[in-house]
Amino acid sequence: MYPDQDNNQLRSGYTTGACAAAAAKAAAQAALTGVGSEWVTSTLPNREEVTFKVHTTEINSSGNSAISSVIKDAGDDPDCTNNAVIYAQVILEDLDDSGTISGNIEVFGGEGIALVTRSGLGLTVGSHAINPIPRRNIIEMVRQVLCGTTSGTTKSARVTIFVPNGQELAKHTINHRLGLVGGISILGTTGIVKPYSHSAYKFCVEQAIAFARAQGSDSVVLSTGGRSESVARKLYAHLPEYAFILVGDYVGVALNSALKNGIKRIILVTMVGKLTKMADGKFNTHVNDSEVSNQLLSEIIKEVILETGENMCESGPASVLAAPTARAVLETFKQNSNPVVSAVFAQKLNQRALLRMNEFILGAASITSVFVDFDGMVLSLL
Repeated sequence: MYPDQDNNQLRSGYTTGACAAAAAKAAAQAALTGVGSEWVTSTLPNREEVTFKVHTTEINSSGNSAISSVIKDAGDDPDCTNNAVIYAQVILEDLDDSGTISGNIEVFGGEGIALVTRSGLGLTVGSHAINPIPRRNIIEMVRQVLCGTTSGTTKSARVTIFVPNGQELAKHTINHRLGLVGGISILGTTGIVKPYSHSAYKFCVEQAIAFARAQGSDSVVLSTGGRSESVARKLYAHLPEYAFILVGDYVGVALNSALKNGIKRIILVTMVGKLTKMADGKFNTHVNDSEVSNQLLSEIIKEVILETGENMCESGPASVLAAPTARAVLETFKQNSNPVVSAVFAQKLNQRALLRMNEFILGAASITSVFVDFDGMVLSLL
């Protein structure tokens, strides 16, 4: 359990990798004994033992083969794969005289598991997207079953993981941008999903940047939402799709990852709320993790008045700062001042954000900051 922002207790959940390993263990037990189980205890990559409910088990009438499934429970974390049914088929085969159990458990992907079509992800092109740690966990759980019996040393196993609706679920992920086609990935370094930690999303951002660099790109276009990404794609249409990375609230994660991977040019496209937080040096821009600074906005408004010689409205900065959000501040400018004054505000806010970004990365890369509004208009490009 983990506390949320209001100190309520949130349930943790389990990764696709943890569920696949549990399903594989249940299927191996059924294939070996001919009897299905209602529950299966699996060891997670973090070495925690967890008992999973087995959703279904089908045992081949000829023996030595079974399919089991586990329903993924993501706890209270928002996750497109929550309630997905993760299946594992295990086919047992007799070893020849020279066989060893450790070298004869093979893991494959089936329906609904993405196929790797590009290099740069640490996965073999042409293989299915089952990441290394979940793959090892699956093998370990099947080995537990086979080596825990007197017949264990005489069997090898072929394990196939599949998710029937994986291709549909993948539409809610960034897999297609990474060259992962036809389904979801089997992921998870610990086996645990922490609610609202968004660790999976951070991982995807880092993976996407590493992937872009592996394709030979030294530029990435980071956007913080769907509207800003639409503008980014029009402005930089000459760049390949994998260069466009939706980072959401994790601008700091993306900047650090870009530097780690040797990216030389970073283009950030964002709107007023997140830009204002970055102008204040806050690079995790989630609403619960950072607030818009009225002091910062007040300083910028005074600079605008000094430069233009105009108040935005009769009551000056106080009226603008009374707006409840950064977006409302921007709209107040538009409604109560001429276009030149609004443009100066946009430019000064963007300049402050760009300064903070350059301080954050210590000048290790070139940064372009593009400030857009909710209608897709570019207000400032620096």
